[in-house]
Amino acid sequence: MPRPRTPKLKAEITGRVMHDPQRFRNRNEPISKGPLGNAPKWMSHEQKTAWETFSDELPWLNHSHRALVRRIGNTPTFKDLAHGARRAARPGEADGPTDLSHQ
Repeated sequence: MPRPRTPKLKAEITGRVMHDPQRFRNRNEPISKGPLGNAPKWMSHEQKTAWETFSDELPWLNHSHRALVRRIGNTPTFKDLAHGARRAARPGEADGPTDLSHQ
């Protein structure tokens, strides 16, 4: 089974279009209703932080991906991503029971 096609926007961002321009020259992309947008109001602060991280780091996600990003909103991986983003924003704070800096 062949690999799925790389979206044209992702190829442009990663520089793949410059590497192999003829592959993407006539590629038609589906029309989207716009960007991923803001996180749903029902999400917790951590989930909203992770949503924003996805939106910033994966700019090819669009409105059609909202259901997928919402679905993974309750998974441990999604929450870990939010926790990692929070920790990166506040370096030097204790990380909890696994933090050994007090010894």
